[in-house]
Amino acid sequence: MKCEGAIVGYRVIPLPKKKKTPHWKVQFEDRTNGTRKAKDIPREQWLELGFLPSMTVDEARARRDQLNAQEEMRRRAVKRRAIDERLAEEELTQTAFLSPIDTAEFEEKYVFSRIPVEQRGRHKVNSYWRAAKRVICAVKLPPNEWFALKHIFYDHFSAQKMSPSYVRKLLQLINLYGFFLATKRGLPFLQIPAPRGREAQRIADAYFDKNEDGLVSAPLDPKKLEAAKSNFKPAQYNWLYLTVWFGLRPLEADNVKNPKHTKIVRTGKRVELHVYQSKLRSVPRPKRWKVIPCLHPAQLKGIEIIATQNVERPLNKTIRAHIDDAITGYGGRKNFVDMMLDLGHKLETIAQWMGHSSIERTWRSYKDRQRPEAA
Repeated sequence: MKCEGAIVGYRVIPLPKKKKTPHWKVQFEDRTNGTRKAKDIPREQWLELGFLPSMTVDEARARRDQLNAQEEMRRRAVKRRAIDERLAEEELTQTAFLSPIDTAEFEEKYVFSRIPVEQRGRHKVNSYWRAAKRVICAVKLPPNEWFALKHIFYDHFSAQKMSPSYVRKLLQLINLYGFFLATKRGLPFLQIPAPRGREAQRIADAYFDKNEDGLVSAPLDPKKLEAAKSNFKPAQYNWLYLTVWFGLRPLEADNVKNPKHTKIVRTGKRVELHVYQSKLRSVPRPKRWKVIPCLHPAQLKGIEIIATQNVERPLNKTIRAHIDDAITGYGGRKNFVDMMLDLGHKLETIAQWMGHSSIERTWRSYKDRQRPEAA
């Protein structure tokens, strides 16, 4: 019996070798996130559940099925009520902020004015407009407040991990709808500006730092990587090595073979890895480079790996199978901050090596604050 990721229910366990009747016992099982927990039901509680000691195993199983079916019906009823309440809330919100009459007029006049009727349902702009309407309903603000409270829109974009380009497309439609309503009602209207600076970076960080499963990766440290080395092809191991010792994003590790995105700079005995951050779309191109100095022997080995160009990204399922089920291609980057702090470097410096615009960003997402500080 499934409910919100957990399997719960009563079980009847046969006890054929037991001398006294009944030759079975009752358990309640709760299985959450793959962990099974089964608890014996005391015999004095059987009667109120409908189990009688005189029952055969088959009769007890029939009663078990009844109990589990009743519980499932109750859960479904609760879920249906929750769905009905959510739909009612959505309908109320749509009525308040997306009047059907206004929306239909706006769609006919602006959204679909140049699109044939038979193509409207599958046209890309229809997808953008549906998403824009969801944003308007989510923020629950009238158009005359949009500009003053634009940060609420930015917070929503970041929370939903929307790409910067997607945000721009939605804002075009949202602002156009706001202008339409304001013009129709004779009210002033200021557009929501496209996010810039730190706001734009915050949205971009949220989008690019999500992994393909939408889950946060567990850290991958050098010991775990070395222990699993024999399970990976040399090129895959090299890719993981670079993410561990330079804190590279997966795309940055992919691009070490591209001279337009990765440079090795030597000045005397000093060696630096220069990495182009293509994700920083709101930053001028010359400022998208981050510089990571090679301060440890393991990093110099990483420079040698880059020189060989023998680098290949492993699939996340391969990483999970051979290292840990909670680790993805972001695992090395996730461990980089704590590893460098343990090696004596300051958080401010590490934030620069990570390519973050502030140490708050580094602390919030990558510093493992559950670990004790290094002495």
